[in-house]
Amino acid sequence: MQPKKTNKSGQQKRNPPSEKARGPKRPDKTSMPKPRPERSSGPRDQNEDRPRNKNEGRSRNQNEDKPRNNNEGKPRVARPDHNQQSLPKKEHYERGPFKGPTRPYDANKLKSKTDDERVQLPSEIKLPTPLVNAWRETLIKISKLPPGTNPKDENRNALAGRILASQSSDISHLWETFTTERGELIKNLLSTKRMAAAYLGGFHLANAARVQMLLDRAEKRSNLKNVVVKHGGHLVWNDFGCGTGAIAQTIAAKMVAWKPDMSADFHLTDTTATLLDIAELATRSSAPNFKVLKHKKAIELSSIESMMKGKDHTLFGYSLGYVWNELKKNKKAQRHLLDLFNQHIANKHEVLIVILEPANQIIARDAMTLRNDLVAQGYSPVYPCPSSKSCPMLERSRDWCFSEGSWTSPLLMQNIEKNLGIDRSRFSTSAYLFASPALSGKILPTGKMPPVVVGRPQKISEKGLPIRGFEMLLCDGDKLFKKPGSTGKNFLMRGQQSNS
Repeated sequence: MQPKKTNKSGQQKRNPPSEKARGPKRPDKTSMPKPRPERSSGPRDQNEDRPRNKNEGRSRNQNEDKPRNNNEGKPRVARPDHNQQSLPKKEHYERGPFKGPTRPYDANKLKSKTDDERVQLPSEIKLPTPLVNAWRETLIKISKLPPGTNPKDENRNALAGRILASQSSDISHLWETFTTERGELIKNLLSTKRMAAAYLGGFHLANAARVQMLLDRAEKRSNLKNVVVKHGGHLVWNDFGCGTGAIAQTIAAKMVAWKPDMSADFHLTDTTATLLDIAELATRSSAPNFKVLKHKKAIELSSIESMMKGKDHTLFGYSLGYVWNELKKNKKAQRHLLDLFNQHIANKHEVLIVILEPANQIIARDAMTLRNDLVAQGYSPVYPCPSSKSCPMLERSRDWCFSEGSWTSPLLMQNIEKNLGIDRSRFSTSAYLFASPALSGKILPTGKMPPVVVGRPQKISEKGLPIRGFEMLLCDGDKLFKKPGSTGKNFLMRGQQSNS
């Protein structure tokens, strides 16, 4: 018997595996196909030695010569950097909803108009002239004046027009941010004086028109004006997240118009000092006799006890303008506000609450949930809801409630809108007005209120295909139902009452 073969370490040597056990023979490197040469995309630029993209040079699928998308071959445009305080580059606005550096697109040009969009609506809302003049003077006072201007000698409207023209790029920057990136707003976006002035110039009056719409419609369908006029007490109004003060200014101007000798304190709360200064100027200009106080603090740090203090027979008011959606991740602040409103109910105070939010589906449904929470506490909706029952639209996930309005903007705003290529003669918003139990009995009319328009779905044929025409979706507080839509004088916007 032959001795077993061992290696130097004394371990037994193993026989190499057979060809069958090894499997098929691997091809030699020399017989492997040569790598595909790099695809050339034309001459390189002067930065020949720049590092390549990690995917550059890789082979694609069998459809190599087909473009990956419709934008292939076009120059790539950078996204705007909202953290920069310098003027964004013009090419930042050549993407998304913009056709050029300062001209946003007209959505109606990109899609065929529906029947309700073809309707030419009369102007429903008109902002008071003193309010517009106060906005103009505030804009001139806080904005950087164009070179060669003399505020003392130049016509005020002409000067404001030149300021708005110089702000067009910044207004476009904000417009894109609010329309395409609403859910991811950059913190301190309006912290600089320059961007705050651009917001005042481009958005303040449009927000004021939304509040004016809410107050005008509430005045028509309730006893709100008479209650305020006959109220013999003091008004204490808190505007949370006041921004440039569009809501506070519009409410103050309406109160002065209803009752010129009213005694009132307006508390403006925001975390940005620049916005607080602008809001104070705007509110004081519309209501010189009102006491205006600024509070630079977060909402959750506001003292409930101090806000509930008032003189005998005090009328309390609160406004949340585009705030509730921004507090979605700040549950502490949301609970703080709900606790504040609930304590007013417990103390049987007379309270008004104004809520304003975008008409975006997700944000609007959050506002509808807040509406149900306030109703559960005991508040009654004065606008737009016809009853205090649970919102029937929340039961269907595809529906959401918002209001529409039409207005003719002041000439100064028309010029800037024309320059920007936008049309804001019709606007949308989620707007609510609530009254506490101690006040709702005096404001709301007795009996069942007419249904409210909450939608205009397009007509569908028996085969399930869209056909010309639309219907009106109405809410009577208990249920949703449809009726035939009509154009002309009988055309109704969302939020309006249907009396037929």
